[in-house]
Amino acid sequence: MTRLLFKMLGLVILLSLFTTACSNKPGKEKKIVLRWSGYSYPVYNKFRKEESNKFTEEHPDVTVRYEPIVRLRYDNKLLTQIAGKTAPDMFFIPDLSTYISKNSLMDLTDWYEKDKEYFKDIYPILIKSHFWDGKLYALPGNCNVDILYYNKKLFDEKGLTYPDETWTLKDFLAASQKLTIRDEKGRIIQYGAITSTKWPALILHSGGKIWNEDKTKCVINNPEAKEALNFWKDFYAKYKVAPTPLERRDQGGREPFIMGRAAMYWGSSWEVAIFKTKGTEKLDWDATLIPKREGKERFIGLVYLSMSVWNGSKHPRLAYELAKFMTKPERIKFLVKVGDSLPIRSRGEAMDYYLKDPDRPEKAKKAMLKSLSQAKSYYCTIVNPNIPFLEQDQIMNETLEKFTIGNTPAEKVLQLIENKLNNLLKEEKRRDIP
Repeated sequence: MTRLLFKMLGLVILLSLFTTACSNKPGKEKKIVLRWSGYSYPVYNKFRKEESNKFTEEHPDVTVRYEPIVRLRYDNKLLTQIAGKTAPDMFFIPDLSTYISKNSLMDLTDWYEKDKEYFKDIYPILIKSHFWDGKLYALPGNCNVDILYYNKKLFDEKGLTYPDETWTLKDFLAASQKLTIRDEKGRIIQYGAITSTKWPALILHSGGKIWNEDKTKCVINNPEAKEALNFWKDFYAKYKVAPTPLERRDQGGREPFIMGRAAMYWGSSWEVAIFKTKGTEKLDWDATLIPKREGKERFIGLVYLSMSVWNGSKHPRLAYELAKFMTKPERIKFLVKVGDSLPIRSRGEAMDYYLKDPDRPEKAKKAMLKSLSQAKSYYCTIVNPNIPFLEQDQIMNETLEKFTIGNTPAEKVLQLIENKLNNLLKEEKRRDIP
């Protein structure tokens, strides 16, 4: 009986060893799971999942999972995941400063230096904008610029010449007044223009400053900034040729333009995506560079999505390769085709499509590319690396509302912002002292 038990035990051990050996064969090795996240949007969710599968085809040992996050919850969820050490390996970020301050991003500089040949055709401003203290923390996922859209039909009906890059802000205001139409009771039925709501950019566009040169002090309370705020508020408060901030909230920022009830719209190049999906049958649009302030340099804001690698990733090099994979011209071409991006490279498949895009007027194509060649990073210009950007942004937006919606004078609002941001700078400096 004892011999029989020993024989059975020996057989079990042999079977166990055989099973273990089989499970360790190369073909049975467990795949690496690579996770990445971006803003949830049906068109992009489908596209990014398809591209994830293509990355797996090139890397058979990797399974890629795209995990979209709803825009309104994006930062909160991602920062919570980072704090809990469960973040995706790669993700889009809206704000380098906040994520770098939490030591959550991988330094990509060494990999970038080895891949410089691959990145050589990307517009230099897009790479430069992702450096922080001499280190590269993200790759560009798209790019867009400020642009002035106009409705050709409404200009033709008034017998007015179309806007062009020689226009000044005075020209813009004069045309807005001529193109505003009211009914017999004085109610506006057609706006001359829909103006920008990026007030910091409008300050910069008028020659104003937010920070001194080394960003050690907020200097937003300057004559140019005051003039800019008053000039733009006059559009809806004095001349009544543009919707008020509250009307914009009710109607939607660009909706009157799309529906043919506004002659001009100071917007961004990504909004071509909106024009492609609704209102195109009614909208005979074109675009040109944003008007400049007399005697001042034109400030054209550049915005972009940034792809970063979590520094807690177990597979950082693969995550970097995935981000790099998403910058390939054939991937950016999809964004260009949707209308949500300009080409990030000066040549290649995405640019070839852009130049032939049947849904963009020829003048608009040239204006957007010229704007891109002159653009400055909106984020890098207004951000201060010494304070949390989310706090800076909140202070500016909440305080500016006292002027844009309320009756607080421009100078007082600017002084409030200056005081609050300088106090925030002092607080952050004290925290840095051991």
